[in-house]
Amino acid sequence: MSDLVCPHCHTELLHNANTCSGCQAEVEYGVPSSAFILLLIAAIFTGVATRNMTLGGWVALTTVLVGGSVVLNMLFANRIAFKR
Repeated sequence: MSDLVCPHCHTELLHNANTCSGCQAEVEYGVPSSAFILLLIAAIFTGVATRNMTLGGWVALTTVLVGGSVVLNMLFANRIAFKR
């Protein structure tokens, strides 16, 4: 894989680095945590709204959670974020 360049201090990093060696910025790959939290809230809301968490509600919750996870992983497959 190619090397990364930190947008804060312009230090070159290896692709799997967790922190920048120059400015200690945290490197985050893939789906942001907040997206998974929003997906979980949406799945719970869907499950409760569909027959008040009976079997149909659980099926709806699981479908939204699994399907949403697949979509999020596809959308954020190439995401790399530097956080300070």
